[in-house]
Amino acid sequence: MTTATNRNPRELAGRDIRSSRTLSRPVRFGLVGLIVLVGGLGFLTDFSRVLARVDPVRAASIGLPNGQTLAAAAGRHIFQNPDRETRTQAAALAREALRLDPTATEALQTLALVAQLENDQSKLGPLLSYSFDLSRRQVRAHFWGIEEAVTRGDVKLALKRYDLALRVSEAAQTNLFPVLASSTREPLVRRELINVLAGSPDWGDRFFTHLAENSSSAPGAGQLFAEARSRGIAISKTQWATLVKSLIAQEEFDQAWSAYLQLNPSAARNRLRDPRFTRDPITPFEWAVSEEMGLSTSLLAQPGGGRFEVSASPGSRDIALAQIQLLPSGRYRLSGAGELVVGESPQAYWTLACRGGRELARIPVRVTGARISFDGTASVDTGCPLQDLRLHVGSEIGSGDLTLSFTSVQLEPVRSGRP
Repeated sequence: MTTATNRNPRELAGRDIRSSRTLSRPVRFGLVGLIVLVGGLGFLTDFSRVLARVDPVRAASIGLPNGQTLAAAAGRHIFQNPDRETRTQAAALAREALRLDPTATEALQTLALVAQLENDQSKLGPLLSYSFDLSRRQVRAHFWGIEEAVTRGDVKLALKRYDLALRVSEAAQTNLFPVLASSTREPLVRRELINVLAGSPDWGDRFFTHLAENSSSAPGAGQLFAEARSRGIAISKTQWATLVKSLIAQEEFDQAWSAYLQLNPSAARNRLRDPRFTRDPITPFEWAVSEEMGLSTSLLAQPGGGRFEVSASPGSRDIALAQIQLLPSGRYRLSGAGELVVGESPQAYWTLACRGGRELARIPVRVTGARISFDGTASVDTGCPLQDLRLHVGSEIGSGDLTLSFTSVQLEPVRSGRP
């Protein structure tokens, strides 16, 4: 005798089909109705999930009970109007969401916010801990965690929460970087922040760039850069240079100079930088080449000694080259040399002036055959902490084109006993 289990699968399938044809009409209508009901409920559930992204409150009202949807509705309630009545409704929705789905982290965050608004610290900590245990990728939970740690005065924990939030969301950097940057004035914050940065988080490099570009809102940016470098944390040359430029723009010259020394440790405030044009300038404490109309300029840097070249069309006159100085009070000598490439009788001279316009010296460029040179002195007083050294070049109308090439510029203190 052949058992049902040994029969051909096609035979069994055929028998099942034939058997279904013998079902009574009421039974068939009942099955169809059940299928329609299940399908309709499935549609409502799926629709409520889609709607939850746009209107979670309405989604919770039309869908089947769903923890995630109710959690989203609770969050929308509390953020739209966090008054006492709304907080009660949101907390009730959040608790129901957790009953249906214990992994609904948004419900935990809503309950944590309610606890925070009601200053119930005994509930806040456990709720946040539970939320973190479920998921480290919920940025909002990290925001609440930061707020809780700051309220408790726990700098180390607050920065740990910052780190986690910045690791899981690049978008969080827009909100968190400015707040973190403004806290760099505090030594304790800097120390703990450097401990975090020493772990090479993926947001660290972007944070240094943010500090460099926005040092006006980061009062301790220079100190943080220096302390981070002393810990062996990598900071790029471009970031240091950007920081120097930002600090100079804010007229924080002492801080800017300290930052510049990280790029050029041998630099001295009582003399000019790069007198023989050996490197490309990257900060205003080095050469600034003019881009004014009527002058054509180029700085050709060479490790062994380069040159600065300027061409002036007839009738043009402007500043061709400049460098910021932080000379202490005293007497200084400006000298240098080069060659006259094209033209004759150049209208060229150097000025050293206090920032604000008071001129300390004007030293002409002399021509001897094809050679050019200049030599003169200037006295800097205590009321002039910042100076501008500038090369002015011009050509008389009708005199033809002019091209000068400078190979050295020296500005240094006058030694005792020298005129």
